Amino acid sequence: MATSVHPFERLGLGRVINAAGKMTYLGGSALSPTVAAAMAEAGRRYVDMAQLQRAAGRAIARLTGAEDATVTSCAASGLVAALAACLTGTDVGKIRRLPDTDGLERREVVLQKGHSVDFGMEIVQLVRMTGAIPVEVGSVNRTRPDQMASALGPRTAAVLHVVSHHAQQESMLDLRAVAHLAQARGIPVVVDAAAEVDLRAHLAAGATLVVYSGQKAVGAPTSGFVAGKASLVEACRLQELGICRPMKVGKEAIAGLLQALEEYVAAGEAALPQLLERRARHLAGALSETLAGAGLPHARVDIVSDETRPIPRVRLTIEPGHSPVDARALVRQLEAGNPSIRTRNHHVDSGIVLFDVRTLEDEQIDTVVQRVVDALSGKEPS
Repeated sequence: MATSVHPFERLGLGRVINAAGKMTYLGGSALSPTVAAAMAEAGRRYVDMAQLQRAAGRAIARLTGAEDATVTSCAASGLVAALAACLTGTDVGKIRRLPDTDGLERREVVLQKGHSVDFGMEIVQLVRMTGAIPVEVGSVNRTRPDQMASALGPRTAAVLHVVSHHAQQESMLDLRAVAHLAQARGIPVVVDAAAEVDLRAHLAAGATLVVYSGQKAVGAPTSGFVAGKASLVEACRLQELGICRPMKVGKEAIAGLLQALEEYVAAGEAALPQLLERRARHLAGALSETLAGAGLPHARVDIVSDETRPIPRVRLTIEPGHSPVDARALVRQLEAGNPSIRTRNHHVDSGIVLFDVRTLEDEQIDTVVQRVVDALSGKEPS
C-alpha cells in the first residue's frame, strides 16, 4: 500500500508547529475528524443553498440565543454584510446600488478611534467597501460618552464596536455604554467579535448584530456568521444580491461550521479553559526548568491571560544583552528550523515572545522547549 503524502509536503512545504494561535495566516483551525467528515459528506451532495442558509441560521440562533443568524465566508465578509444591511435594510434597490450610497440619509458608521484597527486590512477600509463613511470618535487612548453621543445623529447608519486583542480596550467605552447611547437613538450596534469565545455575551450586552469567525475559537473551517436581530439578519442574507456575491459561502463550509458549533457548545465553557491551563503549566514548567538547566536565567517564563478572552498563554521575556540572541532573532530561528515553529509576536520588540497553547499539541511541547533553549544558547537551527 502506498504511503499517503501530506498535502502541503506535496507542494514542497515543510511542517509547521503552531504556537501562535488560531491565526488566519496559519490557516485558522485544525479541524476535528467529525468536522472534516461533515464537510466531506456535504461535498458529495446537492442542496438548495437558500434553504440551507435559513436552516443553518435557525440552528445557529438556537446555539447563540439570537433571533436569527446567517453564515458568511469569513468574519470580514460578515462585517461587510452586517454594515451593508444597516445601510440598506431589505430594500433590494438599495442593495443593488452599493457601494453607491449617494442619496442615502444614513451612510455614516461610527467607531471609537481606539477600535480603528488593522487586522490584516484596516477596518475603516472594510467600512468604505460598503459605501459607508467611517467616523472615528475620541482619541487612540480614550473615548468619553459625550464624544460618542455627539457623533450619533441622523446620518448614522450603525456603530461598529470591536472586541479584539487588536483594539484598545482601556479607557474606551464598553459595549453596554455604546449600546445604551445608540439604542436611545434607534441606531444599530454591530460588534466585531471575530475571535471571541462567548457566543451570547455581546447580544446580552446590547449588540444588534454580532459577527464571529468560524475558524478561530469555534474550530470550524474558514467561515463566519452574523447573529442578532432577525430583520437585519435577513438584510445580511440579501446582500448576496449585491456586494456580498463575491463573498458567498459554500455548502461544505456551512456543514463544517454547524458541526463545529455543536461540538463547541456541547463541550461547555469550563472544559476548554481547564485543558488550556494544564497545557500552559506543562509548557511553562518544562521551559523554565530547561532554561535554568542550560544556564539561561535571564529568560523569564510566566503565564498571562488574553485581554478579552479566558485564554492562558506562556510568556517568554528575554532581557537584552544577556543572551546570544534577542527576541526577534529567536523568532527568526524558530521559524527557520524544521519543523517551523510559529509564535505570537505582538510584543517581540519589547523582548516578549508568547506561546499560545490552544494550537500546540502535547507531544510538540518537548520540541518547542528544546528549540527555544538551543536558540537562546546560540546554536544554529537544524
